[in-house]
Amino acid sequence: MLTRNLHDWTNEFPSIVKAVSQLKAKDVMIDGEAFVADPQGMSHFNLLQRALGRGGDRHSIMLAVFDLPLVNGENLRDLPLTERRGRLRHLLGSLPPLGIVFSDAIEGDPGEILKQACAFGLEGVVSKRRDSPYRSGRREEWVKTKCINSDEFIVIGYEPGGSYGGVGSLLLATAKNERLVYVGGVGTGFNSRTAPQCRPLRR
Repeated sequence: MLTRNLHDWTNEFPSIVKAVSQLKAKDVMIDGEAFVADPQGMSHFNLLQRALGRGGDRHSIMLAVFDLPLVNGENLRDLPLTERRGRLRHLLGSLPPLGIVFSDAIEGDPGEILKQACAFGLEGVVSKRRDSPYRSGRREEWVKTKCINSDEFIVIGYEPGGSYGGVGSLLLATAKNERLVYVGGVGTGFNSRTAPQCRPLRR
């Protein structure tokens, strides 16, 4: 299990390793994204951070798969995206191993799809050219459009995590009727340099 920066995180994803090992292939390279779902089946980045943190449940982490660059020694990178995804779906079979989810494509008006994604509370939409080959890195063949909502909140605490200086997510509140009301946590918008500044100082 390699991150996009080629760090070996095999030991961090035992449930995904077990699921991939059940695929009927002698060798395979799958492009996907690790996630953790809430009780409603929605993916949240802060849940993944929590699972990867100290004492987190790594067996709750699943893999959403969306591309297949190589299988059984055959290089599929130059094939169109639609053909690679067809081969991926065939590899997974009618009932994919527990821990793997095929990321379905949605066709339609891009603006309306983004609107619905934002209404469901999703992070955004990734759009890809159906005839594009597989290439590493961010390219013009695919575009990520995020749902952007802004407001001002007060940081009232944090949940520990395995990265960003030990900060998994920030706990936020808003002022209401002259009182602080907890509104939830956020696991993005900070990095290893800025996150430690949000931690309380030891007296």
